[in-house]
Amino acid sequence: MNPTHQAPTLLIASNPFTRGYDKLYIERLLLIFYEDGCPPCFRPMHDSQEHLSDDTLQLVPCIFNDDFALISEGQSILNELDGCCPSNGLVHQVVYAVIG
Repeated sequence: MNPTHQAPTLLIASNPFTRGYDKLYIERLLLIFYEDGCPPCFRPMHDSQEHLSDDTLQLVPCIFNDDFALISEGQSILNELDGCCPSNGLVHQVVYAVIG
């Protein structure tokens, strides 16, 4: 048995990208708490507010729907976006999820 032939096989087997995980991406999500007794939810920020830093998103009020969240304190929100976000909550944390 030749150990030089086993090493490349081991490297290939331990690399997750060789098993079809080549479409992974990182998504920035807000951890939102809302109504008492309800579990928290995770929503991505709307594209219009992607410029906000993680530090400014701690314990700030937001509005959200099933698709995205908008920070409502100190930010101008277009009327058409405001109308499509029926829920209110409080952002507790910014998390980064690996999706794929």
